[in-house]
Amino acid sequence: MLFIGGQDLSHLSHSKLAAWRSGTIGYIFHLYNLVPVLNAYENVEIPMLLRPMAGKQRHQRVATALDLAGIADRYDHYHWPTVWRAGAAGGCCPGHRD
Repeated sequence: MLFIGGQDLSHLSHSKLAAWRSGTIGYIFHLYNLVPVLNAYENVEIPMLLRPMAGKQRHQRVATALDLAGIADRYDHYHWPTVWRAGAAGGCCPGHRD
């Protein structure tokens, strides 16, 4: 048995386990997995598109994540490694659901 947050995960189907991961853990990515043709805002938004969420709420969460990472002023930047200071691209990783 595998209990996390009081829920037994050991008997969940693949689809239910995927839904649990998406809703509980989220989606975490780092510099090497950012989509280079998308800007910071769009890269942060990607995992939120996998869940039912109103556009206004998604926009607020993306803005909050960029602000918390200290890169809100770079929301429309595409040039990850050359423009951003060390660690800033890595800060573009909203992964955990509130």
